[in-house]
Amino acid sequence: GGRRWGAQIEARVLSAELRRAGVPADAIVQDLWSLTTHENAIFSAALLRRMGARRAAIVTCPWHMARALQNFRDVGIDACALPSPHVRAPMVARAWQRGHEVVSMWLDARAMRRRRILSESADWLLDADRQGET
Repeated sequence: GGRRWGAQIEARVLSAELRRAGVPADAIVQDLWSLTTHENAIFSAALLRRMGARRAAIVTCPWHMARALQNFRDVGIDACALPSPHVRAPMVARAWQRGHEVVSMWLDARAMRRRRILSESADWLLDADRQGET
């Protein structure tokens, strides 16, 4: 997504890693707008619709995978898990991860009411991007 980690945009960093791993640039599609997993699912669904696709591999850490898959499936994506390598975190970090996912699931459920508005925004952003306006 478009989430920033300092000066870095997540999608651009991951895109660069994919290119370094040998993935052709024209095979990479970036979502630069989403700030949450829920938004990423909505914007990715719009991108996939434009490409005529319905399936996607979801790449994320194992502790985040269940919620990510649910978000993508909720917007009609036939999503399959492709977990990233993961080092077992210390107990305090694992507790934080579980708490984060529980709170985020609750927020995702509340956000479903905004899904139509975000879907329309995703379509608008894609049209504007194609015309060079973003």
